Amino acid sequence: MKKSQRFDIFISYRREGGYDTAQLLYDRLTQMRYRVSFDLETLRGGKFNTQLYQRIEQCSDVLVIMSKDSLNLRENPDDDWFRLEIAHALKCGKNIVPVFLRDFKFPQKDDLPPDIADLVDYQGVTASQEHFDSTLQRICRNFKAKPQRRIGRIVGIAAFVAVLTIGVSVAFNADRIFPYPFTRIARQQVDQLVGHVDPLGSSYNDLLFAKREFLKAAMSSINDGSLRAYRAAIPEFMRRIEAARKTFDTSATSLEAVVRETWELRVDRAYVPSFIEGVRKEFADSSDWVGLFKCPCDPAYPCSKSDRRKLLELKERELAICADIFAYSVMALFDAIDPKALRTNLIEVAARQWTEVERFRGEWLTDAKRIEDNAEASIKKLQEIVMEQAQIIGDSAQALEQTRRDTREQLTANGATPESAQRIVDKFEELSDSETQLTELRKRLEQKKKAIREKFAPLMSDDPGILWGKYRRFMTVGVGDAAVETIAVLRRKHSPDFPERVCDVAEMVALRLGKLPFKGGIVVTGFEPPATQHAIFQIGDIVAEIDGIPIKSYGDYKERNRVGARYTVYRLETGTFKRYDAQMPAEHPRVGLVEILEQL
Repeated sequence: MKKSQRFDIFISYRREGGYDTAQLLYDRLTQMRYRVSFDLETLRGGKFNTQLYQRIEQCSDVLVIMSKDSLNLRENPDDDWFRLEIAHALKCGKNIVPVFLRDFKFPQKDDLPPDIADLVDYQGVTASQEHFDSTLQRICRNFKAKPQRRIGRIVGIAAFVAVLTIGVSVAFNADRIFPYPFTRIARQQVDQLVGHVDPLGSSYNDLLFAKREFLKAAMSSINDGSLRAYRAAIPEFMRRIEAARKTFDTSATSLEAVVRETWELRVDRAYVPSFIEGVRKEFADSSDWVGLFKCPCDPAYPCSKSDRRKLLELKERELAICADIFAYSVMALFDAIDPKALRTNLIEVAARQWTEVERFRGEWLTDAKRIEDNAEASIKKLQEIVMEQAQIIGDSAQALEQTRRDTREQLTANGATPESAQRIVDKFEELSDSETQLTELRKRLEQKKKAIREKFAPLMSDDPGILWGKYRRFMTVGVGDAAVETIAVLRRKHSPDFPERVCDVAEMVALRLGKLPFKGGIVVTGFEPPATQHAIFQIGDIVAEIDGIPIKSYGDYKERNRVGARYTVYRLETGTFKRYDAQMPAEHPRVGLVEILEQL
């Protein structure tokens, strides 16, 4: 081993059951600029064991991958290098960080060889495939070693300040230095995500194209002084809208499934359904165009031809801005993913094809603040256009009333119900008011959420029970990201009242807020000593119903808990909540419970 080749972290593992996790941790830790000793097959055995022990002595931390049966004794103890590595790390007093994989169970301390028996006393981290990034963060918090910083040659005071700034950036913005996705598997998952967003964006582009073609026909009717072109365009417009909608619904369903099932993906899961719902609303409102443009296209419409043309021109500008907002929405969806990992055609489609606006020129934004600012600016422009449309209509309000009556009669004659006809003719006038009201409501909601975030921000000085109360408050108002942050602080407290499994469940509930199979419940946090298990419950189970009656509080549980009652619990398994129904037996220990959800 070269003298210059030093290590901070030593990874010990059994190849059977532990290699894949060790390899993944090695990849991620080295990308974070930790110096990690991992591939040791050439050092295990013979005269090289001296080098192996030297590496352990050199490192400040030893990461031990505890896979199923990894502590079972081998026939020849002298060849059991996993045990020998642990024993030497304990002998040298190293900071040992066990990582518990699925199905691993510690033997009794007396059943272990004396040289590794003390391993039982070390605080470990339970690995979670569903929340690997969270697992990695918890592992790193247990290290004594710090990641290396890349500092270049310092020339003068100014250069020193620049390098120092870069060093701080590395410490707090590791993702920017080593952008996600880190591994081949993660890149495959991102490609899968892109594959579902591609057709979703193409369907939105089809929607834009159908609307623009319909606007051209409407403009022809205005110029010709006849409804012929307008009427002829309706069947094709409705066909295109319906086809695009079906493609979008299929793609949206697939996208939601990928995001729901692939928890390693770095996307804002609370954002995805709101993004999809917003586009669905735009598809739903498209059918109103038939009624909206009947009036301006009618030669009898009591409004100047120039004003009618102006209305359609404004609608064309409105389409372009809506396309901009859609592109920004897609960029927000991928803001945590390195653009270099995205397929080039996705960026080109999002920046050119979907928007059909030259000013984008292929620009792909990755800064969340800039994306938000640009989207807000586009929404402001949209509001200005809506107000301008309303002004044109308001100038001919008296004549419009007669047109409204004529339009209702025409729509009713074509098979629309009176209620549907009234809704369509009211749409144009109500558009300005509804947009203004919606913007105001959104603004007030965000202000309320911001105030709650500031008031109940989690602190390391908070008692675990206080943190849990803050988590439930965030859940009540639907601020899932703040709830996840609160659970992250609670994890660092290592409170026995809120074990790791309970934190995993609470985090998943926050991430899937609005998409849960249950409306309320209480979570099992432990069993009354000396019991370590229960007949029907596991730690982390959410008790949702007793005898078919929803359980929303501990009082509900206490009132209905009895031998023979049927319990409905939801258990977190492989990233989803699975339902189990069981009957309470006569013999069972008492359980620790906390309320996990308030009114949602």
